[in-house]
Amino acid sequence: MAELSPVDELRKEHQSLLQDCSDLQAVVQALKADDESSRGTAAGMLSDRFGMLQQAQHLHFRREEECLYPDAQRLVSEGAKGADIFGRFFAAEGEDDLVAHTTLRTRVGDILSLLGASKSADRLDNQALGRLRTLVNLTYDLFSRHAHKEDTLIFPMIEGSLNWEQMQAVAERLRAFRGVADLADPRMRQDEGLTDLAIEDH
Repeated sequence: MAELSPVDELRKEHQSLLQDCSDLQAVVQALKADDESSRGTAAGMLSDRFGMLQQAQHLHFRREEECLYPDAQRLVSEGAKGADIFGRFFAAEGEDDLVAHTTLRTRVGDILSLLGASKSADRLDNQALGRLRTLVNLTYDLFSRHAHKEDTLIFPMIEGSLNWEQMQAVAERLRAFRGVADLADPRMRQDEGLTDLAIEDH
């Protein structure tokens, strides 16, 4: 059996985050547009779950930005194999990795602000529900595209360009970062999803 690459841990986080986004998207889509009064409670529960998603997403992005991206940027500057593609990806595309991270952080923050206001008002009205659905769909779509780019372009380039010692250095940085992270953070769980909301009453 082939030894797993250190970035496989980040790939697994992509899968977990995508599942979390998909689960929350399904809950939001199931909220009924003709029953505003029952959605104040749903807004509170969703706010808690999106808060967990925000923590998990933030930790994942920091692990990429602080443990992996320095090597990726060095490979570009040194002209590593495949770095011409990676360089254009960073320099020319409007939604490069760092911009996508910023956009995703902003969108989840907007979702939490909207849910917080609805929770305070004890009412998630139809206008807020429409905006919530739009934001959740945009968040899922962007993260899906972002993860696909990393999984199919960036991570393979790094794996093909770093030698064994360099890959071990990446692994060590990931381990050290995890060691200082909050172990209660939901990203540390292995198989559980973020959502177990009952949606039939909302």
